[in-house]
Amino acid sequence: MTENITRFTRTDADGNITVHTVDHDRHGNAETMAQVANESDRFTAEFRSQADFSASLPEDIRTVLSGASSKITATLAKVDAAVAQRAKYLADDTLFPQGRERLASEATGKAAKEVAEALAQADVAITIAEADLFVAARPKLSHEAGMAARADAQMVLNGVDNHQLANRIKELAAQDGPIGALMASDWLDLYITSRGMEKDLADAIKTRVAHAVFTAAAQSGDRKRAAAGRTALALGTLRKSAIAARVYSRNKLSK
Repeated sequence: MTENITRFTRTDADGNITVHTVDHDRHGNAETMAQVANESDRFTAEFRSQADFSASLPEDIRTVLSGASSKITATLAKVDAAVAQRAKYLADDTLFPQGRERLASEATGKAAKEVAEALAQADVAITIAEADLFVAARPKLSHEAGMAARADAQMVLNGVDNHQLANRIKELAAQDGPIGALMASDWLDLYITSRGMEKDLADAIKTRVAHAVFTAAAQSGDRKRAAAGRTALALGTLRKSAIAARVYSRNKLSK
């Protein structure tokens, strides 16, 4: 028996992986799907209220994220239009039964492809924006301060085993000073590589550092860094909106 289930994975700031499961057979009724669409809209509105779209945020990032959120919202309307068109074809008794079925299938198939492409583009846009936000949120580090910070960081980290390293680096990254700036720089990649870490652990460390950088930036007195930090921390709600839109489209267009 084939499962009619969609699974999504998310990794939090501590590197923990959570699997979200949606059973379409159990949650596929019209009322529940309407709630899913509403959730997508709610998450998008929540993102827009949490993010900082002021002039303190670089214009290119504002443009990318505004486009991504608009794409997600537009998919819901596209799904509803395709479902209405399918119903119209199926109710048209001037067509032969096979013709009705073919036109109905083509309407939803075309919409499903376009929605999948739009959501994939939104995912890519969010990922690109997050990388740009990291650059905008991290504190600046002068050459002289960097040299001293590297010496201090190596003294602290060299005595920590790989299993405790992630927590220690996260603590250092949360500091709003030279060492915190160093943890957000390219130096960290070089240091992690020198420790010979496995990719999964290295990725978990980078995730923790990014979250620490965004949190510190959001609370900083630098308007540009604060805007980048607040916006980056809000991206989780925009990703939730995309997940809900994807569940909605798969369920409504697969019938």
